[in-house]
Amino acid sequence: MTLSLPDNDTPTEMFALDKNLNNLKGHLFNSATTQFTLNKDVTINFLRLSEWAALLLYMQNPAVINAFKATSLRMQNTLRILDTDLHAAGLNPDPINGNYFELQYLNFMGILLPNVGSLGGRSMQVVIDAISRQLTPRQASGDAKADLMLKELGRLTSPGALASTAGWASIAQLYEI
Repeated sequence: MTLSLPDNDTPTEMFALDKNLNNLKGHLFNSATTQFTLNKDVTINFLRLSEWAALLLYMQNPAVINAFKATSLRMQNTLRILDTDLHAAGLNPDPINGNYFELQYLNFMGILLPNVGSLGGRSMQVVIDAISRQLTPRQASGDAKADLMLKELGRLTSPGALASTAGWASIAQLYEI
């Protein structure tokens, strides 16, 4: 679900997201992904893995990327205007470099975006590893269902597959302004 805002060149700026996916996204942007709890039920952990994969697909959506970039540019321009106004009033916090608030924002984004991709990949890997740890002993004892589930895990997480952690590496570049 999307929403267009008036006075905006970006046709779609707000996106409604499933509650669980929105919570995961919130953890990413707050650098708190290690705080989620894994489940003792392997099927619940498969569900968590599918949520991370869905969030990655959402984050790779061109409309979402464009909306993020438009919002970021608007924020950068607003801070540039603030810097200009402060300088004109003789209140520039950094008279040597000028655009203090704009530069702070750009530095912040330069740190945030790589962290989002890195945390997303690591968090997804935590879920993958948990599933593997849950199923490997069962597979070793001859559990056919565990064997099938591990094969499915391998298929889902192979390079280029929906739940591959590799897609997170490109997030910072996709969102760069």
